[in-house]
Amino acid sequence: MPLLRQKLFQKVSGQEKHRDSDEVFYCATTNEIFSNYEDYFHHVVLISSIVWTCEITGKPNLTYTEALESEKQARKLVRSFPAAVKGPFLLVASHTKRSSFNEMLDDVFGFVKDHYFKGETVDAIDPNENVYREAKIVEVIPPR
Repeated sequence: MPLLRQKLFQKVSGQEKHRDSDEVFYCATTNEIFSNYEDYFHHVVLISSIVWTCEITGKPNLTYTEALESEKQARKLVRSFPAAVKGPFLLVASHTKRSSFNEMLDDVFGFVKDHYFKGETVDAIDPNENVYREAKIVEVIPPR
């Protein structure tokens, strides 16, 4: 769910009961129904404003729709991320004490670029044929 000014956005609750004859206003973007036009109008203006943040990436200054799309792309990227390195990356990220997302990324990259992880798929050179092949790390032996 996109963040509104760095806070979790609460959708309008659908607790109101409407009769078939009631006039309502439907916001297709957020799937919400409003019983009065003024609330609906303010809501449409709000979701069109550039005040939203992607909850997953922290990317600011988006419209509601752009933030939803950013979250969709981020989830897709996370699903395609190799399972063998998800845990180690998250562990390193949780131990960094940076206030900026980009600084944290630099810390994680600085650590993982010099380390191998069990189950990780890498390109390795085959010494017999002198060609690169895909290989899987089966054991990591730390240096003494």
